Amino acid sequence: MSIRSRRAHRELHGYLEGLYGPQPTLIIREIPHEGAVRISLTVSGTTAIRPDPEDGQTYSSASIDRYAPEFVSLVEQIAARLVAIRSERYTPGGGLEPQDQSDAEYDLHADYYHLIPLASLEIGVPWIEVVRAVAEVLRREDLLDGVVSSQIKQKFASLRWYFDSKPRDFRDQINVIISAAEHLSTVVCETCGAPGRHRRGGWHVIACDPCDEARGRKRTKRVGGDG
Repeated sequence: MSIRSRRAHRELHGYLEGLYGPQPTLIIREIPHEGAVRISLTVSGTTAIRPDPEDGQTYSSASIDRYAPEFVSLVEQIAARLVAIRSERYTPGGGLEPQDQSDAEYDLHADYYHLIPLASLEIGVPWIEVVRAVAEVLRREDLLDGVVSSQIKQKFASLRWYFDSKPRDFRDQINVIISAAEHLSTVVCETCGAPGRHRRGGWHVIACDPCDEARGRKRTKRVGGDG
């Protein structure tokens, strides 16, 4: 397995563990495509254990059951597609080629100009890649016709996706897909896109450990000044 493939497996595994905890039955397989830039993975066996309602914690009563097998399968699909998109920027040595914010916005708009008006995007590159993964799922399911976004932003450490137009005939289907993407975003670092988690400290963000440490150093420097 190449360095790029190992990274893809690790990131997909990390996203799903971040959402659902340890995954002893998770199966990730690579689909080889000769000459392809993307690393395509299939995933199955995610274990989603419902929270114990008697554990003293407070859980939101979402209208969509995020622990239902069908919803978990959808999250798996979007996560695998996100990794495939990110893999286009993997370097042979294990790094990640940077992408300019403006280029990422323009490229997404150019590919999905009805779905994603340029003015609708208020997120960084990693979550733009989440949005692209969703757009690809909507295209695969033939759900793009008449769908127009109004605003895509971060709110309370989660992706929020709002629409100007959403056809009634498949509105519910789109809502479930968007909900799965918003759920996935809660484990995607907003700075680099690696598996992360919710961090507090002046502003609610999703960050991986290295990005959170860098964020802490910047915060300390601002408070302490230059000495």
